[in-house]
Amino acid sequence: MSKTKKDILVKAYLSEKEFEKLREICLKTGWSQSKVMRQFLNVKTIKEAPLVEYSSLIRELRMVGNNLNQLALKANSTGFMNEKEIRNALLSLRETEKKVAKQFSVEEDIRSGSDKNLGD
Repeated sequence: MSKTKKDILVKAYLSEKEFEKLREICLKTGWSQSKVMRQFLNVKTIKEAPLVEYSSLIRELRMVGNNLNQLALKANSTGFMNEKEIRNALLSLRETEKKVAKQFSVEEDIRSGSDKNLGD
């Protein structure tokens, strides 16, 4: 985000339901109320902050990718592939893929709970 000067205070009246929705979005994104409102004004999609497990899943994916690269290098240099190692790497890849799919299966705008676009 640009470093523009933000020196205008805006007061707004919200219903209790609207305020609760604003608080929920702030909790899910880790943003301040001001930042959430600016995002709405700039017509940007607001998504939940990544889960704590996100970095763990990324690390697992990198390890699996690294293992597959090592197997490919070994196969290219020796002219043959170790079937057991490849099966293990593919199994690991499938397990990690399931974890990722479970955590990130639906991307939605948290404001509406279903629509990706804030301009609905």
